Amino acid sequence: MRKQKNYIAEEKKDASSLNDTWLKATVIGSLWASFEIIAGSLLHNLRVPFAGTILAGIAVIFLVAFFQVWNDKGVIWRAGLICALMKSISPSSVILGPMIGIISEALILEFSIRLLGKNIIAYTIGGGLAIASALIHKLINLIILYGFNLIDIYMNLFNYASRQLGIPESTPVNLLYILIFIYLLVGILAALTGFLIGRKARTLNPEKQNYTLSDPSSPKPRETGKFSIFMLSGHILFIISVMYIYSLHDMFFLKLGLTFVYGLFNILYYKNIAGKLLKPLFWLQLLIILLLAVLFLETGNDGYNWKNGLIAGVEMIFRALIIILGFSAISRELANPVIKNYLVKNGFEKVYLALQLAFSALPVMVERNTGFKKYLTRPFYSFGMVIADAENWLESFKNHH
Repeated sequence: MRKQKNYIAEEKKDASSLNDTWLKATVIGSLWASFEIIAGSLLHNLRVPFAGTILAGIAVIFLVAFFQVWNDKGVIWRAGLICALMKSISPSSVILGPMIGIISEALILEFSIRLLGKNIIAYTIGGGLAIASALIHKLINLIILYGFNLIDIYMNLFNYASRQLGIPESTPVNLLYILIFIYLLVGILAALTGFLIGRKARTLNPEKQNYTLSDPSSPKPRETGKFSIFMLSGHILFIISVMYIYSLHDMFFLKLGLTFVYGLFNILYYKNIAGKLLKPLFWLQLLIILLLAVLFLETGNDGYNWKNGLIAGVEMIFRALIIILGFSAISRELANPVIKNYLVKNGFEKVYLALQLAFSALPVMVERNTGFKKYLTRPFYSFGMVIADAENWLESFKNHH
């Protein structure tokens, strides 16, 4: 289609169109994205638990450290926006969650610094809240995925476990408070680490060099093929409607039919969208949810009834399948070049130019930051050198036209 082929303005624009804050944010955002690629791949391949929390901790360290070198107003949220948009071309079929997480962390840290000033208190409070937001984000995702029945299962399971352990005075809320405290503590430690690394970076003098970047070009969509604004709107409306139907009792076979038809349509219409459904760990998670529903879900006025729990558990699985496939489809449609063209024409030129530079530098950044061993053996020095070397990247961006 002509609109899709001409979704980027033909005129050439260079780095001089970006002010100093945007250029610094581009350096931070693209370096952040390169670490997301390297560390994310490593954690994924090693099947490390709490990988999302670890990446959030690295992000806080990264942002706080950079802010000790470049403390321009607004540089953090801009860096988060750039990193999140670079995440949008990830091969993963589900990118909305990670993008929201990245932007949330940057906004929370930015807000804390704006409110409390450029000091260690603002960094630690912002870092703690940023990591805690990862927990809240995860809990919200689970509720969206499985519905409010998941809360009932958790409360009944907790009460059962507390009786078995002889601590009936404890409440389900207490465990949530403990988790939030742990996440806050991790965020505070990450912010302190970033503060020390940033101060260390200010004492380092990396070798001056000008990086050779590829020609700036628009980031390519994650997938090629047809896009449709109509389909994007249809997915959003369908998911909203189905979530309302799933909030109602009965209508089991209607829910089953909607799940089957919608799931089959998405799998056939979109390429590679069923990748997550082929993972054994995904189905193991669903089986655990089903088992917990049978054992601990109290339905209606009948109290505990394994048959009602089984039906409710199956409905939770149906709901999860619709959400996963629906959000995967929405993520796919958001790569529509027409949407990008609209954003560029309506005040987002700086974001687009920043992304051009970021993607032109990303291959070099990934290559330079590989070799994860050095970050484990000499973390302060290695991360400090990355921060200190940002001045070279900034000059390279300024010189790259």
